[in-house]
Amino acid sequence: MNLLEDKSFFVDQIINETILQNKKLQKSFVYILKINLPEKTKMLGNKIHFQYFILKLIKNAENAYENNLNNKIILISCKMENNDIFSISVTHGGKKRNLPILKDNLSSFYSPLKIIKKKIYCRTVKYYFSTNK
Repeated sequence: MNLLEDKSFFVDQIINETILQNKKLQKSFVYILKINLPEKTKMLGNKIHFQYFILKLIKNAENAYENNLNNKIILISCKMENNDIFSISVTHGGKKRNLPILKDNLSSFYSPLKIIKKKIYCRTVKYYFSTNK
């Protein structure tokens, strides 16, 4: 079985697994997860790429906080925008601004994810994906 081949996967399941794994390593953060997707929303693509992408979004938010702070909160929300497009946004309360995740050297790695657009605000980054039904 090739782990890098494209298949469909449940979006909420991958997001939940990624956050749960990260919570075990990062005890000083509080993660608030708000998933507003129809049950069993699937995405066609590589789930390893998607999981890594979610982890990079979370790490970016974690890095915005100063080390000595308590109550480090990160809000991860996911919702359907229309029939085949959903968005994921990550918001933090740290002092640093968000950085774009897609750099030139990583863009080919993430290209199978069908990212439609991204928006970067001061403390929120939002990416739009196609479910490619």
